Amino acid sequence: MAIQRLSRESRQAVYVAHITAARRRASSINSRHLLFGTLSVAPRLLPNDAASLLMTRLGLGGESRNEASSADSELPFSEDARAVFVRATSEADALAHFEVEPGHLLLALLESGDAEIRKLLHEIGVTRDQLTGALMPRDTQTEQEAERMSSVSLVNPPSD
Repeated sequence: MAIQRLSRESRQAVYVAHITAARRRASSINSRHLLFGTLSVAPRLLPNDAASLLMTRLGLGGESRNEASSADSELPFSEDARAVFVRATSEADALAHFEVEPGHLLLALLESGDAEIRKLLHEIGVTRDQLTGALMPRDTQTEQEAERMSSVSLVNPPSD
């Protein structure tokens, strides 16, 4: 995946994932780090307090170490993380979006090879439809709502 396709917010998520992996002295940035980074920068994509609940369950945050020294270390992406980027790019392409947003990353993680991540997301009720809806522009959502409303059969009110 070309880094140029990542939105600013997605780049921030990758940065947080990198810091998190470095703090944990991980040998690579994996899909769990990506999930933590994505939830850190875009908690609005999940309902209510689901992002903070998931972050707590992942157990990746909290340690205080110098961020500059953490950011200086070179860490490769694991195979599963690279697969998330490929899938997220495909998700963006399918929705005719040029930039890969945090929502595309979450869509990819929802269907990732990491069974625990899939389970955690499903347990809190994250669905593909919900994430896809969050990625749609407002005018598209309004058009789809209008289509749904036009297909609803309205009962004629009684005449006076």
